[in-house]
Amino acid sequence: MNATEIVLPAAVEPEELQVRTRELPDMGPQQAVVRVEATGVSFAEQQMRRGKYYDQPPFPFVPGYDLVGTVERLGERANGGIAVGQRVAALTKTGGWADHVVLDAAELVPVPDGVDAAAAETVVVNGVTAWRMLHRSARVQAGQTIVVLGAAQYNGTPSPVFKARLDHAADLYDEHVAPLVVVTGGKQTGDMFTEATSGANYLHEKGIPDGAILRETTSHTSWESLSAAARVLRARGDKEVVLVSDPFHALRIRSIASELGLDAVTSPTHTSPISGFEEWRRFLGEALGVGAGRIVGFGRLARGTNRVGRLVPGLGTMALPSGVV
Repeated sequence: MNATEIVLPAAVEPEELQVRTRELPDMGPQQAVVRVEATGVSFAEQQMRRGKYYDQPPFPFVPGYDLVGTVERLGERANGGIAVGQRVAALTKTGGWADHVVLDAAELVPVPDGVDAAAAETVVVNGVTAWRMLHRSARVQAGQTIVVLGAAQYNGTPSPVFKARLDHAADLYDEHVAPLVVVTGGKQTGDMFTEATSGANYLHEKGIPDGAILRETTSHTSWESLSAAARVLRARGDKEVVLVSDPFHALRIRSIASELGLDAVTSPTHTSPISGFEEWRRFLGEALGVGAGRIVGFGRLARGTNRVGRLVPGLGTMALPSGVV
């Protein structure tokens, strides 16, 4: 199978870019062939063209830091929940200026239905870059309620990702940012503890009193968690919240909170174990989710669910009724 590509032969002006046709490399068992529908020209490509990018690839090469396209073929051991015919996005750094590419299937992120390829492409590099900077602009003020978005727990012990969020929330509480911490998250089938219960117990062990902790124990999505928090906080006359999660999660949860009528700032943890390519992959997936949510609404994107959960004061124990632990 042949691919048509735009090649940057050296540090040249745009008129000197070259078009070539070459045979695609063989697709591996964990790879995919993607037909490119949209790619971008960002600051990174402009710097690469001048030979001044901080991580400059050697000439000649095919530019294209990102792309959106449709999967045409999949290797027999490809994973990541990707299917033939599915529209996907990818961060490639180079190679995106082509009509077909071969990529690792695990690096592809699904594009939500109904989002135009060109619109999705605009949030890949440019959107993710802006997103990474967003948390630095948060201005946390005293008197707000801290809301911690849940993550995995293992038999009552927070996972490393969840622990990083809880540690940051505890620091904010100790700095008198807020007198109340809301911990969110239900449980998976077979679990004995909810994420909220394991989080509340962990915070109590760090010295936060029972009366300063509320648990939202039934949610499974960010929308459900924040819906529950918004409902109860409004009943208390509160609407100002500090949202604690990972940096890649910040823009979407802030957008959801705004749609729910909360006055939210984000204060992401800086000690999350998620880093490197996996962090960038999650930034990309979240950016696409934000794009879709802004088009159709985050409530509609959550498929109209009316699961808003409930907040429970204090700590959880194994003896509490099902749905409360």
